[in-house]
Amino acid sequence: MLLFPTLTHLRDSRSGKRLQLLMSLPLVGPRVHRLAAALLFLWPTWARRWLLERILGFPPHAAATTVSFLGSRDGVWQALHLARDELQRINHDVWPEDVWQVTSEPGARRSPHPKIFMLYGEDDHWVANRHRDDLIMRRVEQPDCGRAGQRGARIVVDDAGLPHAFCFRMSTA
Repeated sequence: MLLFPTLTHLRDSRSGKRLQLLMSLPLVGPRVHRLAAALLFLWPTWARRWLLERILGFPPHAAATTVSFLGSRDGVWQALHLARDELQRINHDVWPEDVWQVTSEPGARRSPHPKIFMLYGEDDHWVANRHRDDLIMRRVEQPDCGRAGQRGARIVVDDAGLPHAFCFRMSTA
């Protein structure tokens, strides 16, 4: 089960474009982790937490975890290094066809349920809608994909407004 997967073209998403711009600035790009860490160092912990809760809308438990991670020795570097790597690597669909066309071993019991289920948000800031829609169209055209009683991948786009960060924005903790 994949929730809000950015399988292709991360750079083309709204957040990917902003991050790419930040990372491509000549004086900032290669040093962005140092700049971010220095700016965070200037703010006391309570102010960082307040910013995350009041300005960015994080619930208290998510703000506390984020402040702790970013305040760790290499937290900022790790987050931005991962972001840079994902911007470069999450590009074209490189999954082999046998991932999409799930088949059974000879003699194995056939399951009518899909082996891959993907849930996308209708307008996710980390997913470029046109690439998501293209991925869905390519996969739905295959005979085993997403139809009741078939065994291929099933892809659903949520239109109820479930946010990308639903795991902490909608929790009760």
